[in-house]
Amino acid sequence: MEERLKPNATSSHVEWGNVAHKFQTLEKGEVLNFTRLVTNTRSLKLSENSEVIIDKRYAHRILITGMPKCGKTTTINAVSSELSDAGIKHRIITERQPMFYKDFDDEYWSLMYNMAMANYGLSVLAANFHERTTLLFDRGLIDHLAFAQALQKLYDQKYGVTNSYQEEIDAFRNYLSLYIPPITGVIICNSSAQTSINRGCDLPRDLLELVSNEFENFPQTIAKMKNSSDPTITINIDIDSASYAYPSLRRSIYTLITWNNEGVIKA
Repeated sequence: MEERLKPNATSSHVEWGNVAHKFQTLEKGEVLNFTRLVTNTRSLKLSENSEVIIDKRYAHRILITGMPKCGKTTTINAVSSELSDAGIKHRIITERQPMFYKDFDDEYWSLMYNMAMANYGLSVLAANFHERTTLLFDRGLIDHLAFAQALQKLYDQKYGVTNSYQEEIDAFRNYLSLYIPPITGVIICNSSAQTSINRGCDLPRDLLELVSNEFENFPQTIAKMKNSSDPTITINIDIDSASYAYPSLRRSIYTLITWNNEGVIKA
């Protein structure tokens, strides 16, 4: 992963409350449809007009993940420019040297690569625990589990076996569970396999379909990994429509920052 502190982001701290009006957040209907509070047992939808008190966070560690070619990096860069213009100190942490299934001889080594890259990303997360700022992670943390599980299922389908590499997957899941608490929110951008292909992704369709299913169910995956009843906020957005995808992702990021500054989730 690579850290990038935008050059025009000042070292002085501007209070979010003084500039929050400049940023558009999710509308009420979007909050109800997209947001889940994930505990160690289940993934919960918000009730209309509900308010959930959470700890105020001075450090916002937001993971943006999802299907390939869905505009994550483009939107994160746009958000970064807007935060910089408002004087909000932040960092973008991008996945280092991304490689995909096509770069390896088989599913096993692609799976091993995903585990290694998750380990690297989590070391960057740990190194920034002291930062009292907004950290936007462009993939590279617990989300590697979605790809690892998709690769496992692809291997099973290809060779007619069941639960191949289950010991490795279980160990990987248990390891990742240790790093869920410091992540204040996860934004999951999902789409169909065809949408990713149409936008230039050259991964096999069968793998993309499995990855899409993993991301669709990622809040439930996080629930199975959690060891605490303290909720993790997830926002699932459908990015099959490009005209809707980028604005909704932008609003999702600003919504998480607002909730964590105010210490309350509002539906």
